[in-house]
Amino acid sequence: MRRRVLFLFAVGMVVAVLGACNSSSGQSSSVVPPVTPTGSPGAIFVANTGDSTVTTYASDGSAMATIKSGISGPIGVAIDPTANRLYVANSGNSTVTTYTTQGTQINMTITRAISEPYAIAVDSSGKIYVANFKTNSVTAYLSNGSQTSPTIKGLDQPRGLAVDSDGKIYVVNAGNSKVTTYTQDGKPSTPTITAGLSAPRMIAVSRTGTIYVTNAGNSSVTSYRPDGSQMMATTITAGLNNPYGIALGATGRIFVGNYSGQNLLTFTTKGRQTKPRIGGLNNPTGVAAY
Repeated sequence: MRRRVLFLFAVGMVVAVLGACNSSSGQSSSVVPPVTPTGSPGAIFVANTGDSTVTTYASDGSAMATIKSGISGPIGVAIDPTANRLYVANSGNSTVTTYTTQGTQINMTITRAISEPYAIAVDSSGKIYVANFKTNSVTAYLSNGSQTSPTIKGLDQPRGLAVDSDGKIYVVNAGNSKVTTYTQDGKPSTPTITAGLSAPRMIAVSRTGTIYVTNAGNSSVTSYRPDGSQMMATTITAGLNNPYGIALGATGRIFVGNYSGQNLLTFTTKGRQTKPRIGGLNNPTGVAAY
């Protein structure tokens, strides 16, 4: 069965929620430089924790826009290409802020049950999932920002999050170096992954179900079959330095943000390094791509 995962790490969001209600913040957008449209196939979005920005790039790696408004310690980013939305998980103020994929802030922010969010993902229906590091939970929201089911509890320092086209939820637990999976209604599922993980950070799932995990402990990206068995031949290490964010592009490229290397590297599904290579980042964490 074909699968796809929509991000947003990612890290990784819609109507300002106070309690369970909508609220406008009245905050205007701030985009530097003037926005060039980024909502096209191949666009890359990077959360920079060091300077609290999200930078956007064309498929060739050329800089397009820098988003600053509403961002505080961003870690996870995700895109919903159908709705033309970019979601940012802000660990600095425990919010999820929302933008068009062109970089304009939408006057909707989620705060309900958000507690130090580290990762964010969007499923095929537009439902938003947030990994809350401080409360060891994953909370879910409708596209209008209201909280919905499921809520997954009992996690161990969740840092990475992905949802595939079947609605299966993948959570990276940094505390016990384990990837756990859940059904759409939040019940434990399979696989559970531990092999090859070393201080795991974030996760991506391909259309065919291949699972990719970044490991800060040994600076690698490990890959797994849909059943959770490790694909040793495609472990990526070249050029990696404390990798965090990971995203899969529409053309099959794998984008990895190097937190300590201050860059983003690109690989083929065979693990070979390719273009673009984007430097000059500032503690990059979450990565999202079309």
